[in-house]
Formats: sequence, C-alpha cells, structure tokens
Amino acid sequence: PIDPISFALGCGATFVARTIDVDAVHLQETLLRAHRHRGTAFVEILQNCVVFNDGVWSELEDRSSRAENALVLEQGKPLVFGPPGKLKGIVLDQGVPSVVTLADDEDPLARGVVVHDESHETTSYAYALATLKRPEFPLPIGVIRQVDKPCYEDMLEQQVTDAIAQRGKGSLKKL
Repeated sequence: PIDPISFALGCGATFVARTIDVDAVHLQETLLRAHRHRGTAFVEILQNCVVFNDGVWSELEDRSSRAENALVLEQGKPLVFGPPGKLKGIVLDQGVPSVVTLADDEDPLARGVVVHDESHETTSYAYALATLKRPEFPLPIGVIRQVDKPCYEDMLEQQVTDAIAQRGKGSLKKL
C-alpha cells in the first residue's frame, strides 16, 4: 500500500496535512490553509466508506476515543496525546519515534517530548510523523509540513522578467 503523506512529501509538496471528515471545524481550517498556501498542497481527508472500509476510522471519528488515537498537531506545541490520567508523548531518539507515558502535571519538554514545527526546511521531521501508525502510535492529524519555497508560477514569471531585461520587450512584427 502507498502511504499518501509519505508520497506527497516525496513529491516535494510544501504543504502536507491530514484531517477527518467528521471534524468540520478542523477540516475547514485545514482546507483554508491549503488554499492560501503558495505551492503544492496535499491534504489527506480520512473518510469512512460503508462499502469498502466501513468503520476503519472509527477510533478517530468517535470523540470518546479520539484523544487516545489521534495526535493533534499544533505549531509550537508538544506532541502530547491521550485523556487526563493517560497522557503520553512522542519523543525522537536518533530520528526514531517512540511513546513515553506522562503524568498529568509533568512537563512534557522535560521528558524530551518533541515540539511540533511544521516549518522544518528538510522533510526528515515530516517523514518521522508520517511513520506514526496505529496501534503503536496515534495517527497525526493536522498540518504536518508547511514551508515557503518558490513555486512554479513565481519561477516562470521571474524567468520571463529576466529574459525581457536581457533581450528587450520584443516585437510580434519582427517575429
């Protein structure tokens, strides 16, 4: 099977996110951010299909189990999940993710829990998030990567501007 998030990252997408169809507010915010992004944007929308995969996302769709099964990504916030009394965090040891158990009053940063940064220049952090799969890990939900890089339209416009500056405006009659 092809992992859509890893595939998008491998293709160079500069905006990569995952959302759930039943969380209307999160879905709208994610799609709005993707729309506003200049460059290639990819959004994976987890959606139930009663014919081919009925209930496959039920752990994420059900609000009572979502806290334990979804890692909601927020820029600048530690990768913590779970309900009170069952908090856990994601740590990276030499780039390999693992889960640590946290007390409710414990500082996740002191335990080495990773702080989410969707703007990493390289894709290594985003790929590490893409490897998180159930049941060993929660499934990341939110913006995995958003970086600003020149997009095709900008590079094409610059190429035309440079050519005009070098050769002049040109004439259709001469052509």
